[in-house]
Amino acid sequence: MKSASLPHIIIDKDATRHLEQGFPWVYQSAIAWNSQLEQLQPGTVVQVKSKQGKALGMGMLNARSIIALRMLHTGSGLVTIDEAFFKYRFEQALRKREALIKIPYYRLIHSEGDQLPGLIIDRFGDYTVCQTTTAGMELLKPFWVPALKTLLNPKGIIFRDDGASRKKEGLKLEVTVQGEQPPTPTEVHERNTIYLANLIHGQKTGWFYDQRENRGYAAQFANNQHVLDLYTHTGGFGLPAAQQGALSVTLVDASAEALKLASQAAMLNHVDSLCSYEEGNIFELLPAWINEGRHYGLIIADPPAFIKDKQYIASGLRGYQKLAFLCAQLLEPQGTLFIASCSHHAELNAFRRAVEAGIREAGRDYKLLRTSFADKDHVIHPQLQQNSYLKALCYRL
Repeated sequence: MKSASLPHIIIDKDATRHLEQGFPWVYQSAIAWNSQLEQLQPGTVVQVKSKQGKALGMGMLNARSIIALRMLHTGSGLVTIDEAFFKYRFEQALRKREALIKIPYYRLIHSEGDQLPGLIIDRFGDYTVCQTTTAGMELLKPFWVPALKTLLNPKGIIFRDDGASRKKEGLKLEVTVQGEQPPTPTEVHERNTIYLANLIHGQKTGWFYDQRENRGYAAQFANNQHVLDLYTHTGGFGLPAAQQGALSVTLVDASAEALKLASQAAMLNHVDSLCSYEEGNIFELLPAWINEGRHYGLIIADPPAFIKDKQYIASGLRGYQKLAFLCAQLLEPQGTLFIASCSHHAELNAFRRAVEAGIREAGRDYKLLRTSFADKDHVIHPQLQQNSYLKALCYRL
């Protein structure tokens, strides 16, 4: 894709200032539209200029999206967007990950954090799982897929293009595989724990690397404690807790399939004798357990996003408050509560206020031990709050 032949767009002064400050997006309202631009194939790479004609870089244009332009390259110079371009970006990302994580199980590409908007790539040993969430990255697949194959030579590439966000870009939902089908389930290695994941049908890419460091942190409070792992998925927090000396671990999830994988992984890690499993709705189970008089020394709550859109912020925060209220009633004196939110609409301070309101409502005193975020392979774009979605709070009650 030669830079000289690219169409160009003109953006207003506010968007120009934001781009020059490093912001990676331009909204529909900031672009001087014409019939030619509106008819471009969604995701077409364009040159970006200010009203004064200053070259600002190159981005992917989609007239159908509110976020109409996502930047691939910034600055006055132009580059060719081809396989070599992606290979260079992938090599940069790979060097960063290999310096931090010594085994090939990590997030390789984290969208804008790695200057590749709309592209997520998770590595699972000999297999990679890719998600494209923008029309531009979908259109550029003929360049980035060969670059990925050249760099990693994976046995199989799974394209998990089934996320609902693709609808906003006018993209169809599908799951496809190039090369070998991954094992079902696939082993995921993390520190001293072996997990099991379904890379074809599991949530998101099949696994959540973002909580890697937090899982290790929470597990240190498990020794000689009865542990409750809420929204466990396939054993994320519960299995390392069992390995760190827990007296028992109760793993809870609404998905029977996820709990089946958690049980199989517990056997792989030789902690199955410590683990029990409960399937159901957390907000129905916890009140019943409070009435039964159950208590735990460590409770971990890692729920799915309670706030998937701005209109649900208030109700979502009430959900976090209620969850903290219930957990606080189940926690022993001097027990530890670890609670997380993956809703990027839940701003950290608002999330903290909601959680602490729930703890106080339960009549408990508390001390905040730590605030944490996604692990280091989830590189955060400094100007993009949406890229920093995960926040976690750890309390001693």
